Amino acid sequence: MSSVGQFFKKQWFSILLLIGVAIGVTWAVRTLRPRGSMSVIEAQSMDMSAMKAPTGAFPVGIDYALERMVGGSSVFPATVQALNDEDVVARVDGLVSNLAVYPGDKVKPGQLLGTIDARELDEKSAAGQLGASAARLKASAMQSMVAQEQAAFARAKADVKTAEAKAQQATAMLKTAKSKVSVAQKDIPRMQAMIDEQEAELTLAEENVTRYKGLYDNGYVSKQQRDEAVRTRDTVRSKLRGAEAAKQQAEAALSTAQAEVLSAQAGVEAANSELEAMRSSVREAEARVKTARDQAVAEGASANAMSAEAAASGTMASYTQLRAVSGGVVTERVVSPGTPVMAGQVVLKIKSDAKLRVQADLPQSLAGKVVAGSSARVKVNGQVVDTKISSVFPFVEGGSRTFRIEAVIDNPGSGWDVGSYSLLEVFTQSQTRRLSVRNEAVKTASDGTRYVWLVHEGKAQDDPNAEYTCTMHPQVSNKGPGLCPICKMDLVPRDARGNTSVERRMVTVGISDASYTEIVSGLETGDQVTVGGDDELFPGAAIKPVKWGNSGPEEMPSGRGESSHNHGSAAPPPSGDPDASKKPEGQQAGLKYTCSMHPEVIEDGPGICPICKMDLVRMDKDSGE
Repeated sequence: MSSVGQFFKKQWFSILLLIGVAIGVTWAVRTLRPRGSMSVIEAQSMDMSAMKAPTGAFPVGIDYALERMVGGSSVFPATVQALNDEDVVARVDGLVSNLAVYPGDKVKPGQLLGTIDARELDEKSAAGQLGASAARLKASAMQSMVAQEQAAFARAKADVKTAEAKAQQATAMLKTAKSKVSVAQKDIPRMQAMIDEQEAELTLAEENVTRYKGLYDNGYVSKQQRDEAVRTRDTVRSKLRGAEAAKQQAEAALSTAQAEVLSAQAGVEAANSELEAMRSSVREAEARVKTARDQAVAEGASANAMSAEAAASGTMASYTQLRAVSGGVVTERVVSPGTPVMAGQVVLKIKSDAKLRVQADLPQSLAGKVVAGSSARVKVNGQVVDTKISSVFPFVEGGSRTFRIEAVIDNPGSGWDVGSYSLLEVFTQSQTRRLSVRNEAVKTASDGTRYVWLVHEGKAQDDPNAEYTCTMHPQVSNKGPGLCPICKMDLVPRDARGNTSVERRMVTVGISDASYTEIVSGLETGDQVTVGGDDELFPGAAIKPVKWGNSGPEEMPSGRGESSHNHGSAAPPPSGDPDASKKPEGQQAGLKYTCSMHPEVIEDGPGICPICKMDLVRMDKDSGE
């Protein structure tokens, strides 16, 4: 047997395995490779020299020729500072339980930044509130007691008035009784005088009767005269008895009046005693009212003190919330959550950036020339803000012989970060309003003449009939946008210059400062000129205006062929269904299509995957795959 036969006999399994692998790879490449994608041989045979980017446009920054204030000035390096530095400190002892902000976060005034766990303050606040409620109830009870004592005081005063009336009545009765005694005492002597007079008349009348009786017996007088003398005697005797009876009545009346006086005196004494007792009751009631009022005032003060203490405890409890006093940017987290802190310890640092302080050091030679109110201009990251010097520090630093000035400005927004390097242009001569452009726009030719690149609007190049091609397959040409039939990449305009070009315009310049140059002739107000990316320009060159920063363009123009009218915004991606009004037959049957590489993509009809540009394949209706 030959050596070849022996080799096949020994290696037959390996040979069959290699043949099977080759067949499997061939089947996989032909079956699973996305339609339109290049094979290995096609990729190797691709003419790379033919692949080039389509004709494009220069990305440039632009500015306008405008009336601006221009004057003599000097530029100095400056630093953007926050208007205020705020330290968020713990106002109570406790454990930092949460911090909701990080360095770089913007915060608003009053925003909750974090919390401190100080449960004993909450408990003390609750206890204070309960104590204040109890004190208020006690103060209310004392007010009720004051009302009761005032009512008792009023009753005592009424009783005093009644006792005074009784005392006055008793005094009047005593006065009446004494008047009766006085009358009786005056009647008794008068009655005694009448008795004495009647006794004298009776003695005389008896003597007359005796005399007339003797005379009658002796016959000297008549019987009538004798009887008349007897009748006179009897009359006088009757009067005497009447006078004696009247005296006895007067004496009885005197005794009665004297008894009434004693009784009235006793009544007056009793009324006076009662009045004094009522007055004592009034004084006691008044004292009780005063005491009750004092106690009510004391309880009210105690309630107020308890309420104030409860409010203070509540305020202290609210100090567990860390809040920003002013808006700004968080610059540092001094402590982390879970860290115990003491009252007065710094937790966060904030720089207030609603307003900014721009500070620069000027040489001593400018002292007196730059004062508060002098015009100035601040430049940061290509942005310019006109302002005035707000303050001049009144001292010169001994080592550098410089003095510091400061301008306070409203924060323009993006790019004006605290701590940023800036330029502060200080005007040392008066400014005048002139037609001017930024200094970067003015170029100097080899012969010393000055010129600018003036922006022109030209014919739009993004019409639907423009020629589109593929950057990987330049042999592909298509009228309007679409997909490369080979690699499925988006087609781009073969000429993507857009509709904007430049003209070299000679200008005459006047005065200038560190920011702007006066244009005496050559431009009009509103003309657009380039201020960046124009080193390689030539007359008629296509340009694309973009946002321009200190280090170059901050964005690049889109390669989709749109004109400059839309400011380089990307056109919407081409749809996988060019004619949405004509639905594929599979959609009418309710079929779904997906991407074998991106199964999350599901469409109602055939098309391409919006992610990898592969053709969509029909899903199995029964399995859902």
